[in-house]
Amino acid sequence: MGGPCRIAEPGKPHTRAPPCTDNFQVRKFMFDGREWESVEQCYQAMKFNDRSIQEKLRSIKKKEGDKDSKHGMDVWNEGQRYKSVRKDWDAVKVEMMYRANLAKYMQHRDLQEELLSTGHVEMVGAPSTGWKLKSGATVNWPCTPAAPAAAVELLEWQNPNENPRRTSTRR
Repeated sequence: MGGPCRIAEPGKPHTRAPPCTDNFQVRKFMFDGREWESVEQCYQAMKFNDRSIQEKLRSIKKKEGDKDSKHGMDVWNEGQRYKSVRKDWDAVKVEMMYRANLAKYMQHRDLQEELLSTGHVEMVGAPSTGWKLKSGATVNWPCTPAAPAAAVELLEWQNPNENPRRTSTRR
């Protein structure tokens, strides 16, 4: 679920990364030819091949006065209501989170700067970023979750002649 990533600093296990690393953050962006309010909203919708379910999720708007976390929980809860999750979801969910984050960052220069301001620190997902597979096994986001992976790609895109310490595996 939501919450900004954490910066992995020895002796400081709960140092929050910038707000832009929170998939519940409401910042509109285009993905798959449609506008989304948050990465979480897009991610929940992409769990389904049924376009009507995607549109139901996409229609959830942040209400005036609500926090981003409330909107994020609203779309997360709605995404749990449907049983027709695409068959390949376990295989593509991390890639989908990555692609939605990258789309958000590519469309917001201020978020790029906020994310890149962290330099080359290691970031890890918030405690709620794990999930259970159908087999019952628990999986957590990889050591380089979607936001930091997007940061690497942004660095490479902005500075193609520089070689950041971390390198992207996305192409």
